[in-house]
Amino acid sequence: MLLPFIEEGLACGDKIVHTVDPARRKEELDRLAAHGIDVVAAIHSGRLEQRAWTETHLRDGRFDQDETLGFFEQLVRNARQDGFPLVRFVTHMEWALENKLDLDDLLAYEAKANDIRRHQSGPINPVVCAYDLTKFSGETLVQVLRTHPMTIIGGILQENPFFVPPEQFLRELDERRLGRLQTGGPKSIETKIEDPLTEDKRLKDCISDLVSILSIPAISTGAEPNRIVGALLEVVLGMLRLDFASAEIKGSTYATPIPSVRMPRSTTTNVMPREIGHAIEAWRRDDSRASRFVVQSANGDGDISIVPIRLGLHDEIGWLFAGSRRADFPTQTERLLLGVAANQAAIAVQEARLLAEQKRVSEELDQLVAQRTIELQDANKELKRALKEIHELKEKLQRENIVMREDAAVTRGGLAPWQARRAKELMKTNLDGQVALSRVAEECGLSVRHFARAFRKSTGVPPYRWLLNQRVERAKELLCNPALPLTSIALACGFSDQSHFTRVFTATVRLSPGLWRRMQSWSSSAAKEAATASPILQE
Repeated sequence: MLLPFIEEGLACGDKIVHTVDPARRKEELDRLAAHGIDVVAAIHSGRLEQRAWTETHLRDGRFDQDETLGFFEQLVRNARQDGFPLVRFVTHMEWALENKLDLDDLLAYEAKANDIRRHQSGPINPVVCAYDLTKFSGETLVQVLRTHPMTIIGGILQENPFFVPPEQFLRELDERRLGRLQTGGPKSIETKIEDPLTEDKRLKDCISDLVSILSIPAISTGAEPNRIVGALLEVVLGMLRLDFASAEIKGSTYATPIPSVRMPRSTTTNVMPREIGHAIEAWRRDDSRASRFVVQSANGDGDISIVPIRLGLHDEIGWLFAGSRRADFPTQTERLLLGVAANQAAIAVQEARLLAEQKRVSEELDQLVAQRTIELQDANKELKRALKEIHELKEKLQRENIVMREDAAVTRGGLAPWQARRAKELMKTNLDGQVALSRVAEECGLSVRHFARAFRKSTGVPPYRWLLNQRVERAKELLCNPALPLTSIALACGFSDQSHFTRVFTATVRLSPGLWRRMQSWSSSAAKEAATASPILQE
């Protein structure tokens, strides 16, 4: 509890004054460092000031009440001048055991210190006095408890029902001292009370009850708020031997909170006795809202004293009502136990509500994620369908564009220059073999049909005829070589055989290949003879 208090103060920019045993200074600093606090930086900046109690309470080896109070007041003034908003004091109280301080002197110091802080101007500087239960007697702790308005039980800050205002406590202390002067000497802090067995039993019973109360959150983990309230009522009913216990939880789905009721030796639950219900409603309407009210019994079996206890700091959780026929109910111890029980139950209810809210949010989130997943899957399917349509439309547009370009090319006069050049080169290169028309059309980026039309438009003859003409022209070149047989020429020009070559050549040239070769040979011989005769004629 002390470590988070110190850590929070450092985070808020407060100054921490930590009073410790001189022999344990390093040990206390190591505990702070192990908790994650940068001790070196905090001390260097002045935010953490560790002092041995020989520098604060026992200067010069003795305790002087006024001198010690003045010393701490000066620390507060210095801290304000240094710009610190608050000073948080943490004091280990074993210093009071060093020189066997008189119990009354310790109690007077604690009461005066609280009285000074109550009358301070501005924000109150919080002080935590840490008493080691293994070193102080039960009577000392009970008396010290009466001087502090707040107490920490089970790690939770509680309003202290045993607190006595300083002026009243100091008056009682003076009367006690006067009586003690008449009967004997002062009582030491280590002195036990007259009946140690009674004190020991009382403290053990109180600790046992506190353990039962502190178990409420543990046994209620994961439970609904109504089950937590039921556990609370069962614990306080049996622990304090109550005649009536009821709790109302706010924030339910009902317009008015439905109370949970427990009564001893009752076979029914949640049945509010009529007179108690009327008394609670009257108390609720009363603006003063007394801390205790009495319900007169209708059947004459004794009046019931009822104590309302807040569930939550400002009854934001609800109310706990505890009732008993005992005249002294509630004692200070019972009020303390009821307050602790109410705080434990409020914490458990708040945790249950947070868990329920987290579960609700988680379920809603899961539903939203599942719904969103379905929507995304549908959107993904729709996107794929749209992309497929776009792809098909794109391909269709590309095909239509090709057709339109082909039609436009044909309309303008056939193949483009590069297309005509590429087609002729490809066919000329393959005169000695078979070249597919589809391949030539593909090289030109056209379909076979449009290529044939455009080629004829450009050349005046179909591609097949143009190819045959080129083979015939090639054959003419080869026929000029008398050493080549017709069979070889036919194969070299892409004809299937000599007969095929002869038919195509004759149909094109109107002369057979052999006759055309002989005529070319005669023409060549006549030209040579003419060239030989020319010089003679000139002479």
